[in-house]
Amino acid sequence: GGEVHSTVFYDHAGASFDPTADDEPSACTDFLKVADGLLFLFDPTTNPGFRAILQDVKDPQIEQSLYPPGRQTGLLAEMEVRLRTALNLPPGLKVTTPLAIIIGKSDCWQHLLGPEPLLPIVHKGQLRPDNVAANSARLRELLFRIAPQICVNAEAISSSVCYFAASAFGHSPITFADEQTGAPLLGPQNANLTPRHITDPVLWLLSSQAPQ
Repeated sequence: GGEVHSTVFYDHAGASFDPTADDEPSACTDFLKVADGLLFLFDPTTNPGFRAILQDVKDPQIEQSLYPPGRQTGLLAEMEVRLRTALNLPPGLKVTTPLAIIIGKSDCWQHLLGPEPLLPIVHKGQLRPDNVAANSARLRELLFRIAPQICVNAEAISSSVCYFAASAFGHSPITFADEQTGAPLLGPQNANLTPRHITDPVLWLLSSQAPQ
């Protein structure tokens, strides 16, 4: 028979990388040590720099803040600390594990990149590494200008970092009230769901393991 391959995705709660949490650090670093690829989802709507630039954008994702500002920068920095400790990495030495930084909710900020759309990374069933690199360079330039700590922390962790944009909804969400508490919630317009670029970082990570 042919070879059998398995792909395992492990979605760890970001709160476990809170440096003030009481959780056992090893519980969330064991998988980092053996992972063949890492994905970090950055929510720009919680970042003070992005929020300042997008303050005039009429979007519920900007008008409401569901998480503490700047929290994700601390989570990424803590991930570096725990990974270095677990692997006993000296200062300046990076892991070679590919790290995808995904800038989420691109439906509300992609206009900051200018009128040119991001390049398609797949053509005729083949991954286009040149387009992946071109998109990454544009996104890194934008991210470094607005939230440089994310770039600095990511590039201190891995020698192979690539930046991606993604939108799970493909459009701005709508606001509705929780039936029990009345609290405002955000949700998709189901008829208009058009996810964008959500598979790009996964394809890049898979290609790093099996380039052919």
